[in-house]
Formats: sequence, C-alpha cells, structure tokens
Amino acid sequence: MIPQAVLFAAAHGWGTKWGFIGLLVFGGVCGWLTIRTGGLEAAVALHALSNLPAVGVAAAVVDGLSSDETAADSPWQLALVDVATTLIYAALVLWLARRHHPQRLSPPVSGPA
Repeated sequence: MIPQAVLFAAAHGWGTKWGFIGLLVFGGVCGWLTIRTGGLEAAVALHALSNLPAVGVAAAVVDGLSSDETAADSPWQLALVDVATTLIYAALVLWLARRHHPQRLSPPVSGPA
C-alpha cells in the first residue's frame, strides 16, 4: 500500500510538502479501501468526488482551467481539509462495508506459500 501511495502522490507532482503529504494520505486511503472492500469502486468514487469540486471551482474562475497546478501544490490549510474529508469518507465507507458485507467475486489473495 505504501509504494502505490508514493507513486500516486508522485504522479501529481512534487509541489508543496503539505500537498504531497495530502496526496500520500489520499493514495494510502484509496489502497486501503480497495483491500478492505474487495474492489476499486470506493477508491474510484473518492477520486471522482475529490476532483469534481476542484474542476468546478477552476472552471468558474476566468482562465482557471488553463492552470497547471495540481493537488500537490496545495497550501497546508487545503491539504488539511483534504486529509480530513478523505478520512471521513473512508470511515463512512468502512462503516457501510461492515453493515452490508460487500460480495467478493474472488477469494482474497493469500501470501506466498
């Protein structure tokens, strides 16, 4: 999970220290949700819900979509809000998964024999 979180954050650029840490947490949570729920759906939904407001705000600002800034360029305040909402989403998804027991179509992968 840690290597994929680092790769996810690096794919968005290096930016600020806080933006990179926020992306590390986001990538780690997406990996953890994928493992815990047995599918990519929760992680994909989190990514879409995270990008939707950012693109909406950028589209509302004149020439906002021409900017090359990413979440990696976030100041500490925005990174803190992003980490908090990511963790709240993860808690909600895990709570729902415990209540509804998502169906797994294949058995979990076991470690090397």
